[in-house]
Amino acid sequence: MRVYLDNCCYNRPYDDQTQIRISLEAQSKLYIQDLIRQGKIELASSYMSNYECSKNPYIMRRETILSFMETYTKVYISEKSQDAVETAAKAIVETGVKFKDACHVAAAIYGTCDYFISTDDRLLKYQSDKIILLSPIANVNELTVMALLIPFFAIVLKRNPLKIISSRNPTNSMEKNPAHIESVGPR
Repeated sequence: MRVYLDNCCYNRPYDDQTQIRISLEAQSKLYIQDLIRQGKIELASSYMSNYECSKNPYIMRRETILSFMETYTKVYISEKSQDAVETAAKAIVETGVKFKDACHVAAAIYGTCDYFISTDDRLLKYQSDKIILLSPIANVNELTVMALLIPFFAIVLKRNPLKIISSRNPTNSMEKNPAHIESVGPR
């Protein structure tokens, strides 16, 4: 599973934790980061992530987030893909999404991510058949359900083997790796 976290998601732990929603989103985001550290989830990031994070006025936050992305990004959507990402973003903008946010979503789609994780309610209203947009809390809920169902399906598939194909992408997205998408380990 590959995820893309937008910058408001990365910054959620630094927000006012006295508000229950913010606290729950922060804890969920930290749990997702832990799964990334453990290698259970792949992280994708992009030139847009780096650009936006580099504009963070809080040095410690900026350096912490950039360090995490640099260390754990497995798929990086580089500046070489900027034209394609921004072309796709223009179509997303037509649905009411701001351009920078649309670039993040387009980069995540370009990087064949399964999930785009954000705490931005307005952005989360955008729907696509190419990627699932979720809050950190909803993503943790979905991961929990998947953790319960995967062992069940493994038993069922042993008894009756089937070829399962994703409805969003009928080909194996892991086989695709265009030159403008860099598969990286710790950088």
